Amino acid sequence: MPDSDIALAAVSGTYSEIAETLEKTGIEMVRVPEYPAIAKPVRSHPDMLMQVWEEGKILVPSSFVKNLTKEDSNLHRFSFIESQALFTEKYPYDVRLNALRIQNFLFCRPDAAAPELLHFCKERGIQIVPVRQGYTRCSAAVIDRNSIITADSGIADAAQSCGLDVLMIRPGHIFLPGYDYGFIGGCCGLIGKNKIAFIGKLKSHPDGERMRQWISQKGVSIWELTDGPLLDIGGIIPLLEYENPVSETRPL
Repeated sequence: MPDSDIALAAVSGTYSEIAETLEKTGIEMVRVPEYPAIAKPVRSHPDMLMQVWEEGKILVPSSFVKNLTKEDSNLHRFSFIESQALFTEKYPYDVRLNALRIQNFLFCRPDAAAPELLHFCKERGIQIVPVRQGYTRCSAAVIDRNSIITADSGIADAAQSCGLDVLMIRPGHIFLPGYDYGFIGGCCGLIGKNKIAFIGKLKSHPDGERMRQWISQKGVSIWELTDGPLLDIGGIIPLLEYENPVSETRPL
């Protein structure tokens, strides 16, 4: 959860135009390469392939690192822990790392989550909150340390029971090529303490105005990076932030 503007973030390498747009604001980008073990439409989605640990460590699938190229040199700032869990196209073997970490909670489907992730949380006293939805991370948009947006009632109930503020929206109305629809967490990401970027226009969703008002009430500004409908690209994953709390990020 960023405390200042983001200096480095990860996005799907399939959508280079999104990375280029964010780079114009002063954020360095990591373009996540395809991981061929999971389904083609999501095999470069960072919310499927990365869990950022503390102390500059990132949990990734086995053999993921060998797919990195010289263009991914920004990732050399981190050390990698490779999960030995089996990743396949078949659900739930594709959601090993698709877990939502907020405050001192990890929302996930425990029987599908990577053992290394569960062990990490247990070692550090992070409470594992079981939900039925395996695509937990991409099903929830994190707005601030206490607030999420989701269309999944199971995640909403679990989050509210943990004291989080939740805005429930209608499912669907988010484009994801190859699937009937995508998820709200997959089309956005925090790019600063009080800044969230969306891929697409909120007005393309029937609950778009409700989301806009609710997010604004939290004191969070909204950046819409592209025209057209909301697009699930696997989210924008913050990796590093500026040490200087004074914003160095240029507006769009």
